[in-house]
Amino acid sequence: MANSSNSQFPITYSVMRYSIMLQLVTGITLVLVGAAALFAWIQNRPNPTPEARKTGLIQQD
Repeated sequence: MANSSNSQFPITYSVMRYSIMLQLVTGITLVLVGAAALFAWIQNRPNPTPEARKTGLIQQD
């Protein structure tokens, strides 16, 4: 009895390790994609005119 339950331990341990690895890869990927999207948004913002800087409004072309 005890021998049959111990034989499944390496499989369960391997699945848990794979699950943790998958969560880490997913989390890191989401952080990098979010940072890239933020950087792209910052780079492509409309450049405010001097008048818009004074009033706080951005002119639309």
